[in-house]
Amino acid sequence: MSKYNFIIFNKKYYIILFLIIIFFICIYYFYFIIKKEKFIIETYENNILNIVNNIFNIDNVFYKITKIYVDNDNIGEVMIDNGIKLNIEDYIIPEYINYNNYKYKIVEINEYAFYKNKNLKGSLTIPGTIHTIGHFAFAKCFNLNGNLTLNTGILYINSYAFCGLINLQG
Repeated sequence: MSKYNFIIFNKKYYIILFLIIIFFICIYYFYFIIKKEKFIIETYENNILNIVNNIFNIDNVFYKITKIYVDNDNIGEVMIDNGIKLNIEDYIIPEYINYNNYKYKIVEINEYAFYKNKNLKGSLTIPGTIHTIGHFAFAKCFNLNGNLTLNTGILYINSYAFCGLINLQG
């Protein structure tokens, strides 16, 4: 074996070693990119979960966020969770509400939402965006004595939703 063959062998060895090092650097780099993307996705999902089920108050009616639409400018849906302290005559439930610069469609009235509310008077109008009225939602709201207007779109009126409202017409 000559002196020159040994040098050539070493050059091949260094090239292979260099390629192996580059390979492991790429694997290491891509591992941290994937790990970072996974962290971003998990953080995003946790933030969405923190928004859903958030309850907020507008004019003595508590709303609960039920859905978030990420790809849409009108960002979600809410249910009326509690309106027991609402003091109004001829209540027209809105189709949409604005909260924290987002627009939410009201799609549901939770069970017991207005139960025994003595300050809810006159007529009641429920928009077509609402698809579910929960159990006992307006039960024993004895001062509701005007017209009840139910628009198309309501799919479920649960048991006793309007229990005891003998003066409500419609």
